[in-house]
Amino acid sequence: MRRGWYALPSAPPVELAAVRAGGVVTCLSLLHHLGLWTVERPALHVALGDSSVHDLRPGWVGHWRRWPGQGRRSFSQDGVGAAVLHLVTCVAEDDAIVTIDSALNTGLLTSDALLDLRALAPIGKRDLFTRVDGRSQSGLETRTRLSTRRHNVRVRTQVPVSGVGRVDQIIGDRLVLESDGHRFHSGIEQFHEDRRRDLELARQEYLCIRLDSHQIMEDWPRTEEALFTLVRRKEHLWTAAQRRRHGIE
Repeated sequence: MRRGWYALPSAPPVELAAVRAGGVVTCLSLLHHLGLWTVERPALHVALGDSSVHDLRPGWVGHWRRWPGQGRRSFSQDGVGAAVLHLVTCVAEDDAIVTIDSALNTGLLTSDALLDLRALAPIGKRDLFTRVDGRSQSGLETRTRLSTRRHNVRVRTQVPVSGVGRVDQIIGDRLVLESDGHRFHSGIEQFHEDRRRDLELARQEYLCIRLDSHQIMEDWPRTEEALFTLVRRKEHLWTAAQRRRHGIE
């Protein structure tokens, strides 16, 4: 694979490619390889450190910077912390937050480690770490949360509702957003359970909107406009009559 390097037949192709290029897999490529949510990018990201000898193919991304205290996971993988720091300097802030949320939610990154990474990040990138929320269980939830907060509208994540269980998000008092990605919502049993939950939410006077991955990741301007039309009409808030019925002061 490279002079002085040998690989087992089971070695992942992404790691083989990075080592052949003269480095280790990092940034989006590593974090996606580890099962985290990422906004897809076709390029391979390779950490090269201070090496001047490399064989990057056209379209691949080389990362030369080293981060103090952030070592490598293996001979073919960069450290998670280093990959996250490369990430925040490489992609759009919302895209980076999607992946960092996922790292926290899966336990690949701890809250304490996140504070350390914030201190190491370039000054202009440190603010994005304050907008991370590891309770989000998918990149779809992260995207909708970030948009809602940019509009200065209250949004809560993974909220328990009696008789329903946890819902992905509640905007304001009663506008429930459920994000149905194909990776996580499939099968007839889940379909029936989702409809049971929707009916119970309606009985309790919540307004439930289900969004799929295309609406959030590919058609967000149209989706956002529809959602915030509801907000402008104040349909995300309890009416006075609903407050009385539910005993809300």
